[in-house]
Amino acid sequence: MTFISEAYMEEHAPLVEIIFFFCGIVLVGVASLGRLWCTVYIAGNKTGVLVTEGPFSLCRNPLYFFSLLGAVGVGLATETITIPILILVLFAFWYPLVIKDEEERLREVHGAAYGKYCEKVPRF
Repeated sequence: MTFISEAYMEEHAPLVEIIFFFCGIVLVGVASLGRLWCTVYIAGNKTGVLVTEGPFSLCRNPLYFFSLLGAVGVGLATETITIPILILVLFAFWYPLVIKDEEERLREVHGAAYGKYCEKVPRF
């Protein structure tokens, strides 16, 4: 009960803010490097060639994954919990629609090869 009391939070708020800020900066850094890693593997082949190597061998949507990490990182760096939660909620509702549309297009373009890729590699 002490951990959720107002007095405890007021006393420890600076530490919590520092932790949020540091974690946010780390997430933004990881997200930036991750998106760069993805970009190197795509190299202009967004739909022409089915990219299944590098980050795309670990998950089918690494750019969205790293974007989410970066957005949550920015939210945490603002030292609030509201923004990261809002970002997660928006991601949960918006990105499934975007991903579904992309998967349909990739299935049309790459056919059975994309189906096999989906069987082997998780969405996130």
